[in-house]
Amino acid sequence: MAKKPTKHRAEWTKEIIADLKRMVKDRHPVKAIAKTLSRTEAAIRKKGFDLGLSFKRPSKAAKKAAPAKKAAKAAKKSAKKGKR
Repeated sequence: MAKKPTKHRAEWTKEIIADLKRMVKDRHPVKAIAKTLSRTEAAIRKKGFDLGLSFKRPSKAAKKAAPAKKAAKAAKKSAKKGKR
């Protein structure tokens, strides 16, 4: 038999919502968020959907391109500083 969640129908406090948003922003997996907040994965996904959060993780191609994008942004920024 499945284990019941410890916080069945518990209220979502401002602190818990802030933790959820921070963990989603830091790209923690839903399973880890659920364990940390003592909620089910379904509850985490539902609340995230209600708040307009995205649990999608960046693709491998995006991960590979990220350093190049950062370098391009840094070069652009330094070029702008040089013009002043």
